[in-house]
Amino acid sequence: MSNQPPGYPPPGQPPGQPPGFPPPGQPPAPPDQGQYGVGQPPPVTYQPPTQPAKSSTGKTCGIIAAIVGGLVILGIVAVVLVGKVIVDTVTAPADQVNAYLADMKSGNATAAYERTCRSFKSKYSYSEFARTLDAAEEAQGKVTSYNVFSSNVTGNTATVSYTLVREKASDTFTVLLEKEGEDWKLCSFSG
Repeated sequence: MSNQPPGYPPPGQPPGQPPGFPPPGQPPAPPDQGQYGVGQPPPVTYQPPTQPAKSSTGKTCGIIAAIVGGLVILGIVAVVLVGKVIVDTVTAPADQVNAYLADMKSGNATAAYERTCRSFKSKYSYSEFARTLDAAEEAQGKVTSYNVFSSNVTGNTATVSYTLVREKASDTFTVLLEKEGEDWKLCSFSG
């Protein structure tokens, strides 16, 4: 550092001459020979470019989006499963009565009898059941159609109402069903 006051050129530099250039008519100064010797450039060191610090906002948003998406999917699955359980609970007894009536219409007394509960079977043997169906067919004609129109489920019991149309008569019945294991079984008829 020179003791030159600010605004004055360094010693040996004519006024008005930019610093770092030789005065007019002077050859340029030889390159700095420094510690590396003549004609040897200083060693080159590689410094990788620095990357800006990564923001965790994108990663956090992605995690939150994945969690919210997972919760939405779980919610949909839960609604579907609960809905299916509710629908199955309400429709299963009516489906069983429809199957029983289809068996009656097709004349399949064995299949119809298998749809009845244990307490019904303890009161009526298969032969008694088949004789009752035959007597009804002889008196009122064959089953031509049927319509299940009401189902009410309370725990492991249900009541289902239906209309049975025969060739000579039409009647409305209500049947009580009980759940035995996973299956609904017809137990008693009124109408």
